[in-house]
Amino acid sequence: SEMVSMGDSMHSIALGDWASKKAAIALDNKCKVPFDVIDIPVGIKATDRFIQALSKAGKVSIPDSVTEERGRLIDVITDMHQYLYGKRVAVFGDPDNIIPLVEFLVDIDMKPVYVVSGTPGKKFEKRMEEILGSRVPEAKYANGPNADMFLMHQWIKNEPVDLLIGNTYGKYISRDEGIPFLRYGFPIVDRIGHSYFPIVGYSGGMRIPEKILGVLMDV
Repeated sequence: SEMVSMGDSMHSIALGDWASKKAAIALDNKCKVPFDVIDIPVGIKATDRFIQALSKAGKVSIPDSVTEERGRLIDVITDMHQYLYGKRVAVFGDPDNIIPLVEFLVDIDMKPVYVVSGTPGKKFEKRMEEILGSRVPEAKYANGPNADMFLMHQWIKNEPVDLLIGNTYGKYISRDEGIPFLRYGFPIVDRIGHSYFPIVGYSGGMRIPEKILGVLMDV
């Protein structure tokens, strides 16, 4: 019944170009519901865009409580910045998950030097160029059938990184190369309870650098 009622919506916001755009188009074609496609709200800028999209679609102002939550995220980043600055990071996974993450890593002055996704699509390369082109010009990124864990591992062997971020299967590269590893994305099958602690929104944005700093300081 809730899915049926979507046809009466004023507006829809599709989170993730690969995961949600086709559904938003189908809803618009069938029920004439206009839509926006934006990134999953991971980090500062992607969450800003999400909050602004909600405000615009609902024709409402942004509550002070949300602005205060954003301020707490900025405060957390400021406190941790000295430990995160300039750290080289390798990231792999689903494009809808890793695009806003890579943007967030750049915003907190880390360096995503390797980014790999097996999902094809020219938009991935375009977004990586937009995010990394001027700020991390040495970055390598690839997607599609030839962009796999083997490619990521070879890049890391040629020039190591300080941190690896991705799903459960990154643990093998982490063990082989002695690299701190943060589990992020899907699937995560060797940890319990992580799904109860969201990484989206401003509060979720606090959790990501907290977890990053935890694994870096354990070395």
